[in-house]
Amino acid sequence: MERITGTTLMAPADGSEAWTGDAVEPDGAGDVVLDVVPQRCDPHAVAEDKRGTFTPVLTTVDGVAQPPVYLPLPEEARAAFFDYVSAACDWD
Repeated sequence: MERITGTTLMAPADGSEAWTGDAVEPDGAGDVVLDVVPQRCDPHAVAEDKRGTFTPVLTTVDGVAQPPVYLPLPEEARAAFFDYVSAACDWD
């Protein structure tokens, strides 16, 4: 895995355009944990979004860039992400 780019709903917490290097290394359980911040805080955009929790994974094989693979967040992580966005965006 070379990098994971942000989506319409999530961005790297460090302000970069993508997660790279150590940020995309799996932990001991094989999970990749991304430090995120909301990309948008308008409730309508979040409610209507269809792909904001599908993370684009970019790789290179034998020196050739491959098309992105869009991985959905696991259901528990998706629910936790929306709870986080609600709190981070100060929705009542």
